[in-house]
Amino acid sequence: MINDKMEEILKELNLKEREILVYDYLLRCGPQPASSIARHLELNRSSLYLTLEKMIRQGIISSLPRNNLQIFMPTPAETLLQMLKKKQRSVAEKIKEAEEEIVNLHKRKAWERSAPKIHYYQGESGLLQLLDNILLQRPKTVQAFIAGRFFDFLDTKVNDYPNRRSKRDIFAKVIHPFGEESGSWKSNIALRRETRTLPREYDQGIDVISHGQNETTLIAAGENFALSVESSLFRRIQNAIFQSSWLIAKTT
Repeated sequence: MINDKMEEILKELNLKEREILVYDYLLRCGPQPASSIARHLELNRSSLYLTLEKMIRQGIISSLPRNNLQIFMPTPAETLLQMLKKKQRSVAEKIKEAEEEIVNLHKRKAWERSAPKIHYYQGESGLLQLLDNILLQRPKTVQAFIAGRFFDFLDTKVNDYPNRRSKRDIFAKVIHPFGEESGSWKSNIALRRETRTLPREYDQGIDVISHGQNETTLIAAGENFALSVESSLFRRIQNAIFQSSWLIAKTT
């Protein structure tokens, strides 16, 4: 079986447990047809083909025809390590670009012609009004970092919100620090939502939602209040922070 370090590499390449099992089997037993993989790992043949196709697209395995069968073989571990290093270099470059952009934004001398507008929302009713206001804006996309308290608020007070949002054709990009246990918040095509996760230590108790043309909202659900800031400068800074976080977050 693959060791812990190899398993960590595969996880960093966004492989799920099922895909790791397939790769491990091919690594131990060599090139195999789908029927052999399904039999030995006790997997459904139909769903296995979807898994194999995904792994081929990722470059984790390859295939070739042999005696009227499609044979699947693992990519060498050394090649996977190079793939991981390439991904890490790309992420590091993007983070550096984002950091430079943030510095440049602070250095710009062009000030906003008017002071930023700040809207204050208080209490449960205020948070519900805020969420309704976002739907009324009908932005093409919202970017959200969801922290612990607001995660609970959404699930208990407005669990129909994802459906209402998707019906208005609003796409959501969500980052949250809750890992696999947050099943109801995984990426969902039908709900027009793409989700990624960060470690729990990234949860600072403040939610940040970017929506509309220049609007960013800060929510402290633990104290039942929110501030919505209309500022193009503030929005650009928050967008740069979100994009750099998005690059290092794991898909769900």
